[in-house]
Amino acid sequence: MATDLRRELRFWDAVATGIAAMISAGIFVVSGIGTKVAGSAVILAFIISRVVALFNALSSAELAAAIPREGGTYEYARHLFSPKVGFLTGWIFVSNKMLE
Repeated sequence: MATDLRRELRFWDAVATGIAAMISAGIFVVSGIGTKVAGSAVILAFIISRVVALFNALSSAELAAAIPREGGTYEYARHLFSPKVGFLTGWIFVSNKMLE
């Protein structure tokens, strides 16, 4: 019995997938590593990391509002500095993601 499935990812589907990935990585991976590194100060370490993540999210939102184009980090660097810097930034970003 063959069923045709549509390849479709709507806005809320993408949001839910992103949130699920962040939560699962935070709960299952980072908490173990954080406990090993921070020891008994793990709660304080998580509070500090949440503040840093908040500032990162707010600055990314500011950039996205100021430069509303697809491309993310590459597009921001290209617009603010030069096309060469944007190209290099894009490749650094992709290389970093491959190493994770």
